[in-house]
Amino acid sequence: MTVFNPSYLVQSRHGIWYFQMQVPPNFCKNNSRTLIRRSLRTRDRNVALSRSKFWYLKVVELDYDLSSLNSNETSKESDKKSSLSLGECIETFISEKKRGWRDPHSYINEHKDYRPKLSLLTEILGNPPSNDITKADIVKYKNILFKMPSNRNKKPKYSGQTIEQLMDMHIPPNDLLSNTTISNNFVKVASFLSWLSENDLAQTNLSSPLRRVIRKEKVDSELRSEFKRHDLEAIFNNDFYLKGKHRCSAHFWIPLLALFTGARLNELCQLDRADIVLIEGIWCIDINRNGRKRLKNLSSARIVPLHSTLINELSFLELVKGSEEIKLFPELKESPEGYGQSFSKWFNRTYRKNIGVGQGERRKDFHSFRHTFANYFKQLNDVQEFRVSELLGHKGSSTITYSRYGKESSLVAKAALIESLQFPMIRFDHFNHNE
Repeated sequence: MTVFNPSYLVQSRHGIWYFQMQVPPNFCKNNSRTLIRRSLRTRDRNVALSRSKFWYLKVVELDYDLSSLNSNETSKESDKKSSLSLGECIETFISEKKRGWRDPHSYINEHKDYRPKLSLLTEILGNPPSNDITKADIVKYKNILFKMPSNRNKKPKYSGQTIEQLMDMHIPPNDLLSNTTISNNFVKVASFLSWLSENDLAQTNLSSPLRRVIRKEKVDSELRSEFKRHDLEAIFNNDFYLKGKHRCSAHFWIPLLALFTGARLNELCQLDRADIVLIEGIWCIDINRNGRKRLKNLSSARIVPLHSTLINELSFLELVKGSEEIKLFPELKESPEGYGQSFSKWFNRTYRKNIGVGQGERRKDFHSFRHTFANYFKQLNDVQEFRVSELLGHKGSSTITYSRYGKESSLVAKAALIESLQFPMIRFDHFNHNE
């Protein structure tokens, strides 16, 4: 416990400040308590100092008898905050979060992540003052989520139904929200509830009923599966590639670039022609955030050498030099989620279905190219993990020696690693890319 001046201000081990004051002996009647302690409901020392002075004056004024004092009224500011509705708190919370989100991800974080999950919270609890919400309300929210159908707005029998109506229905287990979806909701809502407490907008931390409710069903490596040999044969050894039946160059090239670089979908879809660069005699992709391009994080910016198969057998540089367009794939248009949205729908919903990849198996989608790339090197005993992390745009080594003080591998070393990728099951020499 840390004590500051004035001596009646103390801090708990959890960081919350408390007002604490010893009652003089002559005021301790009938074995009454000898210590007054009140939570100041803040982690900010300056705020705590101000509120502690309020308590000190009140204690002295009431001759150390606090029975007539409402313990929730610490200040006019606290009263005003406590009167905010749940909806108003959500808007304030999202506004604060947006200040920390990089612009490229702000739309997704707000409209795909936080806002839908918090809107469901208000649909279940209504719009009460935040200070009136109790843990019993959060337990109610939790129990309702366990009984909620997935994709309720897309399924006619659930669409338009209120929460009460849904709770009265018999929903088959296969229609219920998955554990992963429920867990994602709990994480975001718990973050908001913790924020309420930290900002003196709730009487207690309400997030505990949502913590550690659902354990992971699978290890991270099993959440998606890499493409196996038969998958790669199906993806590339077909009429789309062998007879040039792709409708646009992006459909032909982006799966190939993903196979040989392990790059993320949007990183490839947003490429400019100027991002294909010759460095030290090695053709590379410069994955950057120039202009309106978006990256997942700072470590995503990187240089990835191009495999000789792309340059020599498939003549990728002809595509790069064959137009004056700024974008490498001008047919892909930007959306609020980036350049990859339409391509993702085509590959995951249309192309995979047409070629029969991933049907009835563990989750396989475009991101499986990235898993395929990583798994290829994982099976080679002599490849250090940090070298693959550099190519994938991960944070790199988990050790401070490499991550803080170490420099990146040389471009020659990266090119040699890329060149070691071999896919003999794919008939690159028979490809026709005259779209």
